[in-house]
Amino acid sequence: GADGWRDHGVAFPDGLTPGSREWSGTAVLGDDGRTLTMHFTAAGRRDGSHGFEQRLFDSVGRFENGCVTGWSEPNETVRADGELYRIAGPDHSREPGVNPSGNATPWSRQPSAPRL
Repeated sequence: GADGWRDHGVAFPDGLTPGSREWSGTAVLGDDGRTLTMHFTAAGRRDGSHGFEQRLFDSVGRFENGCVTGWSEPNETVRADGELYRIAGPDHSREPGVNPSGNATPWSRQPSAPRL
């Protein structure tokens, strides 16, 4: 809004996503003004592994009265093939300030940003 960015709390209910945590999320509101697709990176595994393995997913929910409900089961949108797209393994050690797999959802780029 006009007053800047504001934290509205967690996006997903506990246990919905396949990772131990999520980051690099981008929400896209559909033309109907109610269908919201969240593109996000799941890090680690839901079973409690807090590693740095990262996978890309989306989930669709219903946006009404400032809240999102009815999230769909997350769908893995890009699967690692070991050549063109590789993920950091669960035992990957992380150096401060380094994203080990370079994941960032492409939907977060500004249309005017140069293409890499």
